Amino acid sequence: TPIAKTLAPAIITIAGVPDGTDVAIAGASIGTAPGPVQVPHGTSPVVLVLKAAGYQPASREVTPDRDQALDVQLKKSRHDAPKPPRGDKDSILDPFGAK
Repeated sequence: TPIAKTLAPAIITIAGVPDGTDVAIAGASIGTAPGPVQVPHGTSPVVLVLKAAGYQPASREVTPDRDQALDVQLKKSRHDAPKPPRGDKDSILDPFGAK
């Protein structure tokens, strides 16, 4: 009987992302970037989802049939910074105590 050859995982080396970026496939974390992550070897494309605090998530499709490098630039989230409250002119406090 032939012995099925188990292929080693493909190493995807991710660059360009903030330290501690989570890398996931189908919702399951496979490691953190920047740096190498292991992806099960295959000839079908998989989608890597990259998430980091303060940045918008990004996804990249890769075919894990070989070791490869991936450069990803995450965009900063716009809604993380609190917006100053907007008041009307009547809500401004008078420093001299007038009302």
